[in-house]
Amino acid sequence: MVNMDMRFSNEEIELLRGAKGNVLEAIGYVPVASGLAFGRVRLYFGGGAFDIVSSMHDIDYSGDGEADDDDAFLSVEQGLGSVAALSELSGEEMYVECGKVAKRVLVAQDSVDSYEDGKLTFKTAYPQAVLFDFGDQMMSIDKQACNWMMLTVKFGKSVDELVYDSEKGWEVSPEESFVIRNEFRREVLEL
Repeated sequence: MVNMDMRFSNEEIELLRGAKGNVLEAIGYVPVASGLAFGRVRLYFGGGAFDIVSSMHDIDYSGDGEADDDDAFLSVEQGLGSVAALSELSGEEMYVECGKVAKRVLVAQDSVDSYEDGKLTFKTAYPQAVLFDFGDQMMSIDKQACNWMMLTVKFGKSVDELVYDSEKGWEVSPEESFVIRNEFRREVLEL
């Protein structure tokens, strides 16, 4: 069985925890469209900045050392250098002012167990979205479908309306469903 753990490291969690109680001054990204970034969103807090990054990683579902697929997973990095220079897209950084205190920081953590012919063959765990609760509303930075590097920045009232249902990304085609089955779970962690 292959176990792929893409959850945030302790260092990434500490960067996110540092946002709690601080003012999110602005959000920066090179836009694909309004609220849609490719690969990187920078969060400017009173004491510094960090980036939520979506990048591609090879997946070895069979455990034979060969990449069978690739998917995007989230990471958190210290905000260093220019967002535009770090982006894989050309363009200027869109800078959106926010000015709200992050009262809570949450991570929508997903996991999938994949079974082939009834046998557990692949497990993965990964963050689907990072959420900031401002009291009157929430903001999410969500990676959307697993095989895209797109990040959405959305505002709303609840986790359910703000976080992509990544179970859709793990659906099995009808002709494969008699062989492959996926069990999907989500937990929302408060940091």
